[in-house]
Amino acid sequence: MRGRLVLIGFLVAGLLGVIAGRAVAAPPSVPQAQTTSLSPLALAERYAPALFFHEDEVFLPQCVAVMIDHARLRVKGAEQGITNRPSEDALFQNYGAEYFLDLWYGAEGNSGYLNYTAHRDFYDLFLRPGSGRQSSAYPVTAYAHLTTDEASGRTALQYWLFYYYNDSYNKHEGDWEMVTVVLDAAQQPEFVTVTAHHGGTRRLWENVHVVQDTHPAVYVARGSHANYFVGPELYPITFQFFTRRVSAYDRTGSEGPVIPQVVLIPSRQELLANPDAYPELHWLRFEGNWGEQAFQADFGGPVGPADKGEQWEKPVQWAEEQPWDEEEWYRTRPRADLSPAAATAYDLEMECPTVGGGWPEVERLARTGGGGEAAILHVYPPADSPITVRLRAVAVPPLEMENTAPLILNVAWPDIARGRVGRFSYELPAWSAGAQATLLLHGGSDLVLAFDADGDGTSEQAIQPASARWEDENFRAQDVVVLTLTAAQVVSGVSRALILALIPPVIYLLVVWWADRYEREPFALILATFVWGALPALLLAAGLRLSFEVPLQVLGRHRLEVVSGTLLAPLVEELLKAAAVALIYWRWRDEFDNVLDGIVYGSMVGFGFAMTANLLTYVGNFLFDGYAGLNRAIFLQGLVFGLNQALYSALVGAGFGMARMVRKGRRSRWLWPLGGLLIAVTAHTLQNTATHLAVADVTPWLFRVAVVSSWAGVLVVVAVLIGVGDRERRIVARQMQDEVARGTLPAGRYEWVGSYLGRVRIQWRMVLRGQFRRWWVLRRFTRACTELAFRKERVARLGPESVPSGLIDRLREQVIEFRARLESGDEVPGT
Repeated sequence: MRGRLVLIGFLVAGLLGVIAGRAVAAPPSVPQAQTTSLSPLALAERYAPALFFHEDEVFLPQCVAVMIDHARLRVKGAEQGITNRPSEDALFQNYGAEYFLDLWYGAEGNSGYLNYTAHRDFYDLFLRPGSGRQSSAYPVTAYAHLTTDEASGRTALQYWLFYYYNDSYNKHEGDWEMVTVVLDAAQQPEFVTVTAHHGGTRRLWENVHVVQDTHPAVYVARGSHANYFVGPELYPITFQFFTRRVSAYDRTGSEGPVIPQVVLIPSRQELLANPDAYPELHWLRFEGNWGEQAFQADFGGPVGPADKGEQWEKPVQWAEEQPWDEEEWYRTRPRADLSPAAATAYDLEMECPTVGGGWPEVERLARTGGGGEAAILHVYPPADSPITVRLRAVAVPPLEMENTAPLILNVAWPDIARGRVGRFSYELPAWSAGAQATLLLHGGSDLVLAFDADGDGTSEQAIQPASARWEDENFRAQDVVVLTLTAAQVVSGVSRALILALIPPVIYLLVVWWADRYEREPFALILATFVWGALPALLLAAGLRLSFEVPLQVLGRHRLEVVSGTLLAPLVEELLKAAAVALIYWRWRDEFDNVLDGIVYGSMVGFGFAMTANLLTYVGNFLFDGYAGLNRAIFLQGLVFGLNQALYSALVGAGFGMARMVRKGRRSRWLWPLGGLLIAVTAHTLQNTATHLAVADVTPWLFRVAVVSSWAGVLVVVAVLIGVGDRERRIVARQMQDEVARGTLPAGRYEWVGSYLGRVRIQWRMVLRGQFRRWWVLRRFTRACTELAFRKERVARLGPESVPSGLIDRLREQVIEFRARLESGDEVPGT
């Protein structure tokens, strides 16, 4: 009897030991409870995603009735709707792909799919869970669809999430997103796949943050509702526009978790076979779009789950084909990756003293999808804060083990100041007990891996990177702020941009127009040069820059932006602006007399160019950065460098003006326009280069140099205007004095013909007396006098061949004619 008791005791002890050993060996992050006996609903509820939202998110996933109850059913191509507020049975009967749901508030303007303000306000007031008046009728919901792959025995738990409105860059009504949890043949979670925009990413279950042991954490991007595995985080979304990349961000937050109510949905075949069994799921037959149709597909409502192609039809295969999350994202974050062989040899750590080590800032992936190991810092650390990457040997390898695979450590380090990311690869030596390797990363890091083979604290080997490369990266990806503003704020900001872009150039134009007060250029030519700079020159400059950039793509994005902005832009822009001045010089030579005329025509082209360029810059900065970006652009481009475009083209015009004053036939005359163009391009290049280097924090002092040199150039041009204006006054006075002796001009009128203030005073007296006809004759008279004086001066300086034959005599006759018309009536006041 005693022997039996002893035997039973040994058996019980052994059984308890085995159970205890298995309990210790089980990974704590993976739930091991048996789930084979769970019902489909219980299984779906067990792994329902725990949703985390950005703090500014408005829309939450709800049952589809949230749209059906506030939409009208329409047919594509038809203006009238089939019915307003359709029931699910109406969708069951009118189910074809030609139908679509259109959110409808009873008015076209309020109900437009791009009127995000109306949709957001209506939702926030009536439908948002916990705040709206009808919110209790539309609970946070996930539609679960279970599919088992017969070949592998794995099960896909799909959770379809419906949002009332997509409030991201491609705004549209209705939004379907999805989370898939794939279970292995033993009904244990293997990996999770989430949708984001037109694709998705996946993570091994052991790397997924889990809530309440079984609910995978899913972080929903603000507005777009794209799903990610880390939050708060920034996910760059890049768009290609011709040869330029335009980047923005998906932003995730940490508000939550919200675990939705789970509703099981059948396949469409099951629904059609027995529709009475699913009275609240008749909407599943609807093949149309959940939202109004748009000019472009991405702005229209999406189709429902059953029409998502392989996502619905082959869920396990689709989920497995999506890229691993850690390979798709976080490429610009500080990170370290061990190859699979190195991961079996070393334990990887990453430390940053100024950043909290808790999840999710520093995240360690013990086993990546590729079989290795990774550590990712989910923030950009301060420049003066070193990051330590440390490797520790996990065990001494068995003697019989053949380690043929290379041991590789890959490190990514962002250099934000220079807009690049360094990627370095290290070949690790064979490990031994206590071995340790340490790499310090910071702004001035030598990138040497210090290897301590025996763990005594002294490094015996310095390992240089086996390979190193730098990749250009844009760390200033922007949110489109306009998408978060109300319609009134958008109108206000765009209006401010319009006013501040249009009014200053017009004021500058009037000032230069006034400076040319003795012999004003024809208004048609002034307007033509202004319009040329405002539209054709700017558009052609943009097109030429893009065409030149195509073969220069080999330089890389960062170098291409530098070359394009500091070299291509000045050359192309100044050549195109100079074309207008050259055309007037060649085609309308009689209207191009001297340096002042060249400055006038050149500055007019520059003012037009600056007006349109400033308008585009102001509006673009406002749309992306809001009022802060708008104010910054106004200060820099409108005030600090507001006269630069006019300055550069005025230099070119002055060169043409100097050429006009050189005798015809001299080869040196063409050196003046070429010299003016060269000076303009050089000044433009230096200003762009200095500004670029200052913004990049390479040489901030150059910004002050650029500002001082720009305003010095403006002051020089102003001084030239004043000096040339005074010279013109003296020319008129000198040449018309001779006409008094000839009898062309009475002595009484000579005194005010040569005085600008005298002319203005007399003309205003006529206007105030209502003598508008005499005022018009007087203007023609003074203009004829000025033209006569300038043509006589040209003959005196350049010879008779410089003016057309007989022109001076015709001008003298005009002066006599207008003088007679003035003397035929009342005397001109003041004479």
